[in-house]
Amino acid sequence: MRHYFHDSSHAIFQAQDLCQISDINSRSYSNSFTSIDANHWRFFDFTPIEAVILILQQLQTMLRTISGLIVCFLFAPAIVCAPSKIGAAHLTEIATGHKDAVTEPGDILYCGGLDEPTIATTGDRLDGPGFWITNHDNAPEVKYFLYENSRDNHPWKYLTVVPGATAFLSVCSTWQGRIVRGIPEINLDGEVHNLGTWFKSSVAPNGWMWGDISFLEGCDGGGSVASTDGSDVVRECYEDLLAGAPSSALVMKETGTKVLAKLVGDAPNQAAKDWEASKCSSAEVWMNGGNDGPVIKSTNGRLAFTFFKGMA
Repeated sequence: MRHYFHDSSHAIFQAQDLCQISDINSRSYSNSFTSIDANHWRFFDFTPIEAVILILQQLQTMLRTISGLIVCFLFAPAIVCAPSKIGAAHLTEIATGHKDAVTEPGDILYCGGLDEPTIATTGDRLDGPGFWITNHDNAPEVKYFLYENSRDNHPWKYLTVVPGATAFLSVCSTWQGRIVRGIPEINLDGEVHNLGTWFKSSVAPNGWMWGDISFLEGCDGGGSVASTDGSDVVRECYEDLLAGAPSSALVMKETGTKVLAKLVGDAPNQAAKDWEASKCSSAEVWMNGGNDGPVIKSTNGRLAFTFFKGMA
């Protein structure tokens, strides 16, 4: 969230300049005072008016120095500590004009509102950031649900695309969330349904989109994530992960489908992890919490996700 904003850098530079100016003023005052002290015998050569003017000039320098130091040491830290607020303002600016951008408490910008119904689509206009989704799943009833971070019980939109086809989904410029397999009867019931493969993505303030595939919260099928900016970066696991999986690695999803259990939380399933590791590489898919190898970026703000042999 963190570290991307030009405005905060500008504020830091201002604080640094202020400290430098204060330092220069301090040195100027010190040098002037030494000069007067070393040549105090000349002081009495001045007329009374000249002496008063000289004293006032030195007092002015002292006050300027003191005020500069006060601003530097008291207010500069506050300026340096302000990136989150400045960043939020910056995010608001770049989201302006997108009809779906919604500001929530805490300066989080979501693409949709919690009081808005979930959007059903068969594909969006090719405009702005987003991703292509290709359906290579086993079940024709599978839909693809977009959940924004911290909104586990309210998907923003969902896509219907026939097997073998590809469709584009657009997102707002502050998108952070995941795409998961599901069906409307379950995923639109207002409850939390986190079990399954997460196809994660987020748009950075510079417009790049980052993404990965994660089995940490369970696995209901494999797939791939690819850049579309010409860099040809791909992370993939094209294996039928549910076929032949040991029963000890499986749990029941809310849809009634048996899928691979989650790898994190109070009861991580080692059998599921071992099975997935025998089929996929941890450099391609997120199976270890501390591994960031599967994460890729696309500098044009668009990724391509393929869902492969999975179940809702």
